[in-house]
Amino acid sequence: MTRSYCITHVEPTPSYTLYHLDAAKQGVTAIVFLRAAPVELEPTLATLHRQGLRFDFEIDPWPTPPRDPRLRTACRIRALTLSPR
Repeated sequence: MTRSYCITHVEPTPSYTLYHLDAAKQGVTAIVFLRAAPVELEPTLATLHRQGLRFDFEIDPWPTPPRDPRLRTACRIRALTLSPR
């Protein structure tokens, strides 16, 4: 059985946007999109949040550890899959 996740709330900042999840995946409790990086999946996450849809995702490892403490339990993602209703 595949776990699915839902976004509980969004935290925009000038440098990044955090999408907080309803459950942890491998110790991760949020998905982050940095403003300076490509953000192809960010509009998709915003839509999933607005519609309350569940999904699973693949974690993209950090190239260097984040300095901001709020990002220590956040991840970037490389792909997502919608979960069946």
